[in-house]
Amino acid sequence: MKLLNTSAVREVAHQAISRRLNLKQSQTEFWSRFGISQACASRIECTSQVPAPVYILLRLYLSGRLQESDLAQTPRQSGRDQFLLNGSQHRHLPRTDLELAADVLEMKVDR
Repeated sequence: MKLLNTSAVREVAHQAISRRLNLKQSQTEFWSRFGISQACASRIECTSQVPAPVYILLRLYLSGRLQESDLAQTPRQSGRDQFLLNGSQHRHLPRTDLELAADVLEMKVDR
């Protein structure tokens, strides 16, 4: 899985850490909504290197386009809309959200 490490990605990682601390949540509590284990959360917080799918979700979450209720939804069983992260199943997004997320990633990371 591609890890992103640009100034924009580091800024998003720092915003996520600030949000977690403001919410007074543990790494497990905060990052599990993105399908992230505590070990992976620790790596993200220490290195500011973020897996591409997590970066997409963080951008949408921190911008308010993705709400808590969206992240808490029960995943669908469709195989085509899955993200995998370190061997664990990541949160599913409807196809239109995946397309939007891909556009966000393409615009903000590759340029």
